[in-house]
Amino acid sequence: MRPKPRGVVAACLLVCVATGPAGGTPRDPTSGHARARAFNVGFRLLKLPAGDQPLVCALWHPTSATASSQKYVKSLPHLEGEVAVNAAPAKGPFPLVVFSHGGIGAGICAMAWAEALAAEGFVVAAPDHKDKVTLL
Repeated sequence: MRPKPRGVVAACLLVCVATGPAGGTPRDPTSGHARARAFNVGFRLLKLPAGDQPLVCALWHPTSATASSQKYVKSLPHLEGEVAVNAAPAKGPFPLVVFSHGGIGAGICAMAWAEALAAEGFVVAAPDHKDKVTLL
């Protein structure tokens, strides 16, 4: 029996949240205490024209706006981030990271890594895409 897409996305999100960004919370190398973020993190979902259906792209970026706890997926309330939704980006330039979720999942799966990168001065774009799985 083929899994329902919603269940597959939920499983992917749980794996992403459970593993979190490599290294966890940034630490001060001398004291070992948690280091403050260099930037607050802005977040928005973009719907870009792409043929019959728009391309949905999650975007995290540095911002000076105040961030607060936000739910990424309403049906999964424990998936939260510390972001400023639809906030203006901080004055850059900033390097761009493009995250691909692979054969299953959604761009939002990058939330833990994306927040960590945006807090350090990166823009992270994570588009949703559909792939055809092929076996060689």
